[in-house]
Amino acid sequence: MFSVFFLVVTLLLALSLGVVGVMTIVTGRMPLRWLRREVRHPLLWGAGALVEAAALLIVRIVPFEVSTPIFMAGLLLCAASSLVERRVPAPRAARAEAE
Repeated sequence: MFSVFFLVVTLLLALSLGVVGVMTIVTGRMPLRWLRREVRHPLLWGAGALVEAAALLIVRIVPFEVSTPIFMAGLLLCAASSLVERRVPAPRAARAEAE
């Protein structure tokens, strides 16, 4: 009974992470309103969400030692998307002087 419950929960979580990850990559912005201010690189967050979804989908197929590092890599990408500063482009006048 618990095995079926955890299978359903895992599949729903993987599906929702996959959908949000694809939406983030396609649109280039965060579809989750409460994360928009914290996430500075939405494409990186979307890639991390897709990696996490893939890890959740294969958790029943591959050993624990394989799926856990893949999931942790996805978490690292999501964390990096919030922690890494966004590069500020140089003003047009400074670019014109450089050329």
